[in-house]
Amino acid sequence: MPRMTLCDLLLLLVPTISESLSPVSPTRWSVSLDGEWTFDLHEPSYPSDPGFSNMSGTIKVPGSWEAQGFGNETTQMRWQVLTGDRVKGRKGAVGTYSKSVSIPACSNGGSYVLMVDQGIHRHAIFEVNGVMMGEHRGYLTPFEADISSVVKRSGSGTAVEVKIALDGDRLCDNQGCSDALMGSQDDDTDGTNLGGWAGLNGHVSIECRPTTFIDGGVGNIVPPHVTHPPVTFASEGQPLEVSVAFSIGGGTPTNARVRIVENSSGNLVATADASQVLGNATLNVTIPSVKLWSPERCWLYSAEVSIGPQDAPLDLAVTRFGVRTITVADTRLMLNGRRVFLVGYGDDAIYPATVSPPREKDAYAKRLNIARALGFNFVRHHSHVLPPEYFEAADELGVMISPELACVYHAYFNEANAAAMGLYHKSWASYIAALRNHPSIFDWPLCNEMYMGAPKAEVFYGIKERLDPTRLMIDQDGDCKGSDNRTTNSFCSHQFDITKLGAWGSIPLNAPNKYHDVCDATHRCKFSPSPIVPVISHETGNYNTYPRLKSLIDKFASSGTTIKPYWLQGAFDKLQGSGLLAESEAWATASEQLYVLCWKIDVEDQRRNIEMSGYEWWLLQDYWTGNNGIVDTFFDPKPGVLPYIAQFNAPSIFIQDGLKFSYASKENLIVDISLSNFGSGDLPKNAQLKWSVQIDGEIIKESTVPVNRSVCQGDLGIVATVSTPLPDIGTTVSIPFGFTNGPKRITVSAEFTAPSSVAATVPRNSWNATLFPSWVDSPTPAGWTVSVVAPNPHGGNLLKGCGFNNCQTAPSPVPDQCEFVDNIDLPFEKSGADIPVEGPDECCMMCKLDTACTVAVFENASSTGGVCHIQTTLMTNSHRIRKPGWMAAFAPDKPKLSPRSVYLTTYIDDKLMEAAQAGSVVLLLQNASGASLLKTVSTRYKQAWWLGSDTDNNAGTLVYKDAVTRTILGGMAQDGYADQTWFRMIEGAQTFLLDREFLPLDWVHSPPTVLMRAIDIVGLSRSKALLFHQAVGKGHIIATGLNCFQECSSAGCEFPEKAWLMDRLLRYGGSLLDASTAADGHEDVAPR
Repeated sequence: MPRMTLCDLLLLLVPTISESLSPVSPTRWSVSLDGEWTFDLHEPSYPSDPGFSNMSGTIKVPGSWEAQGFGNETTQMRWQVLTGDRVKGRKGAVGTYSKSVSIPACSNGGSYVLMVDQGIHRHAIFEVNGVMMGEHRGYLTPFEADISSVVKRSGSGTAVEVKIALDGDRLCDNQGCSDALMGSQDDDTDGTNLGGWAGLNGHVSIECRPTTFIDGGVGNIVPPHVTHPPVTFASEGQPLEVSVAFSIGGGTPTNARVRIVENSSGNLVATADASQVLGNATLNVTIPSVKLWSPERCWLYSAEVSIGPQDAPLDLAVTRFGVRTITVADTRLMLNGRRVFLVGYGDDAIYPATVSPPREKDAYAKRLNIARALGFNFVRHHSHVLPPEYFEAADELGVMISPELACVYHAYFNEANAAAMGLYHKSWASYIAALRNHPSIFDWPLCNEMYMGAPKAEVFYGIKERLDPTRLMIDQDGDCKGSDNRTTNSFCSHQFDITKLGAWGSIPLNAPNKYHDVCDATHRCKFSPSPIVPVISHETGNYNTYPRLKSLIDKFASSGTTIKPYWLQGAFDKLQGSGLLAESEAWATASEQLYVLCWKIDVEDQRRNIEMSGYEWWLLQDYWTGNNGIVDTFFDPKPGVLPYIAQFNAPSIFIQDGLKFSYASKENLIVDISLSNFGSGDLPKNAQLKWSVQIDGEIIKESTVPVNRSVCQGDLGIVATVSTPLPDIGTTVSIPFGFTNGPKRITVSAEFTAPSSVAATVPRNSWNATLFPSWVDSPTPAGWTVSVVAPNPHGGNLLKGCGFNNCQTAPSPVPDQCEFVDNIDLPFEKSGADIPVEGPDECCMMCKLDTACTVAVFENASSTGGVCHIQTTLMTNSHRIRKPGWMAAFAPDKPKLSPRSVYLTTYIDDKLMEAAQAGSVVLLLQNASGASLLKTVSTRYKQAWWLGSDTDNNAGTLVYKDAVTRTILGGMAQDGYADQTWFRMIEGAQTFLLDREFLPLDWVHSPPTVLMRAIDIVGLSRSKALLFHQAVGKGHIIATGLNCFQECSSAGCEFPEKAWLMDRLLRYGGSLLDASTAADGHEDVAPR
């Protein structure tokens, strides 16, 4: 984990404002109405939604209804409230809050003002002492009402009874919605009850507002505005003049004073005074030795504005701020004059305990501390703006924020009527004015994945320019290109190809140009053409892990959350029914390991592009119904993920180029180590770097070298070259079958050892590969040979890739020719299938592959093809039926296969099944669907995107560690999952579906033993295998969908991992053939 930063130290030193600043004015006090209220909920019943008429009790403010036990039980929630839907003719629930308080008298002619700072979700009517005082719509804007005229005065105190009737109705009809604020914090769970939860999630108070006061706007949420000239890191320690703008309301001019306090020490550093001020005012004050804010150095100040006599001020307003400047320079994002890389993550507003966003700073500080420990310095809040407590925590912990307007998609934004557009503008202006002093706010973004068009965007831009002209703005996130040149878009958050992995160093994976187009000899890559604005990666990764089912479901049960784990329970029940639940934790562990690797590949590939400015890691926390976070739904770390992220997720990281997936004995290893440097300055030339190469944890070579070149801040450069010959670990012949320590792990690592300032900020990084025994062209061991089944209808010459030089071609179970008879059909007793084909030759092939078929009939349906009727048994005394254009294909007798051989094949037919039952071993390399009696689906190496689907369903691989699996693989997959060494074999591979409904009937009660599992997404949770063994009669079937076949020659094989796996699988087949029984030789474990 990263070392403690200056921000952490400063946080320990920060005193409260009351310790360092003057007390609040006695003439302006505020009484909080937060806490317990009496509550009555009325929710209409519907035939399709049986509910209740009324529900009463107490409720806490701030908070949502549903998190506190109000609402109906649904399939997805323990308590869920129906909001209104006028299109469907449905009235929504209405909750009435009631509270009586006694407050002090407001002296000197002051006014009583009822205020709610925000969080009215969504519409409320306010009543005080029986009199309606106002109505409000919009959860991002404040409410206030002068209630002086209706208070009940009693002696020196005042009795106030407040009632608030609140509903969650968005006021939609066929002409649109009056409230189109829709974002990720507005749904109860994923897409359910659109419009979402309801409740009063704001701070409620009554204040005494003096006749002359500092005007904080409606709800008193707008503090004095602090601005300053642009600064750079060179400004540190220099004098800096800041401007503090405020407004004095009332009718009497008065004196004003501004005091600037440095927060960590509590020291007063500057003051300024003005006399006879009224209305808008600005005082300039000079900080003599300024300290700048950044994610690494979270220096904060407070500006206190007081009016009236200093010994008894009429009013006081305090705001906190940081001194920093964020700008754009060509394609670079700059913080305080230095390039900044946004090591960002996404936040989808997942709060299982509260549903609505919390209103306590500590709740956010806990989350942000985890994010900072992982190396993040930036967060994008998908279509939501959190309460002010969150920004206070972010200021203190050094996280830059992109708080997005609540317009999640086109569908919601486009349903906004004129009233809703007004609410959008009002909300945008309100939170900019309230939050603009926070140094943590990086930019003001508009909508998710949606550019609303120039005229509309320019209105928002105009508001931003009026209120916060120096802040960056983007007019969407995820719907732009680097060539877009709009005033409303300071930089581009671009959606790169979500379906593919990019490159492992210079080794192309699915999309070698995913994040860059051209690279030079020093591995510095760029876009082509170069963008005209900075570019970051929108919603990067989205890799899908398999959850820890039992423990996560237990958390839902024990936490008291209203959310049900409905997307987990089905998977739990399915695995329990199939007997696989006990190993679901192993699924999760293996899945988390692949998650880390996919992210490492993704991030390091991005960092090779010197024109990239950041990414949004999607996500830090699991989304409802998803599992793509570093932490789970409850923000608990996933044990297989969190410890490994910080080494490649930081402003400055090492990346490699030249490391291969696999090596053979005695190969040379040459790897360039580069530094992507987004630290506080240029890498000094006296830096010392230590690199090492280990084989199974034992160092074979290491060196500490001086860095002979400086890597400029914001650039990428080679800092070391690792070179060493790899040891001789034997050959496929010298390593006997059954030896479990053949292949060995190679680990290349790099770290700075000096100077300490560099060593403390650049994390150590490491990369793995696998060293294999060399493949040797040799015969099979005595006693058995390999018979290759040819021809191979799925491509590839198996004879050239069987791995041994004495492989034989098996007696062909498929004869070469059919006897054709034109223009006839034949009656039959049993039909195998009706299959679309291109012509009679293909129909003949279908019959030849089906060992029971003696005749097939081709029906010429069109000039481009027809239908092949597989007819397995002719009727006795059948007569030919004339059918012009039809053609019968009589297949000759098919030769039988030897019952004592290892057959290498890419398909299984009845003859091969018969051979296995008679005592042979069939090694099936299934590289196409429909090539065996088992159902298969193709898979990818990368994990499924977002929530996954039936076609994008990989959550990982599990390689079992039982004795037989270890014997077969001989040392591969030491960590129990398929690392990058397996990429070529898994990408595009076939996975066998082994759930009961997919198995042959005679396998149901004795299912295959899975040796290597493909882990499904939780929504499907099928039993999928990449490698399995099945005892069949006296023989065996070994089946794999891995792409382990390659054509080799006496000179060797291109990919050592494929050569090793093929060799071991065939030797395993030979060992089974040599066995005296048909037992599978496994440990006493249940089939899996």
